[in-house]
Amino acid sequence: MSEPPSRGAERDLFRDTWVRYLGYANEVGEAFRSLVPAAVVWLSYGVASSYVLADAIDKGKKAGKVPSPEAGRSTRVTVAVVDTFVWQALASVAIPGFTINRVCAASLYVLGTATRWPLAVRKWTTTALGLLVIPIIIHPIDRSVDFLLDSSLRKLYPSVEKPWHLSGLELDRTERPRPQGAAATVHHSQGRDLNPSASTGSMILSGSGPGWARLCLFSGK
Repeated sequence: MSEPPSRGAERDLFRDTWVRYLGYANEVGEAFRSLVPAAVVWLSYGVASSYVLADAIDKGKKAGKVPSPEAGRSTRVTVAVVDTFVWQALASVAIPGFTINRVCAASLYVLGTATRWPLAVRKWTTTALGLLVIPIIIHPIDRSVDFLLDSSLRKLYPSVEKPWHLSGLELDRTERPRPQGAAATVHHSQGRDLNPSASTGSMILSGSGPGWARLCLFSGK
């Protein structure tokens, strides 16, 4: 269970409220695919995709509000938006949606060939299995996407010579990281926090739990 926001932390709409569960909509939709019209499943993808887009925009706005030299502001905002959007699109929508789809399709086929259960029972069993798989696949997918982006897209981001830099990350959509010191934290998972540091003019997007995408932007030391 997530910890409540600390007193000094800004309440993040996409992390600290029910809104964060919209990111799981397409996974639930795939689990129910055998029981509902296809339009309902596609609607669930629309909900999850809207969450991803809104979260990316939100993190870009927050990155732009961090006190720092004006020259690097647009780049920092772009990195925050792109990194959040790409990570969320892969880890929250595309990969888990495909995974649940295949798990449910395979289980429905196996039940159809190995049992004589009524079709309705097989479909509900498949749906239940799909829902049970969702919490199991979260961590492996998050870490895999994290590794993928660290090995590709994030290598293209500006280096530490700039007023900010990006560091590696781990991802977890279920644990709430704890801000440390004056570091500002913005998380690229299914919910984030932002605590701007007025004293240092820096922002660290990082995670302390096992698996939270962390994007570190520092003013030079």
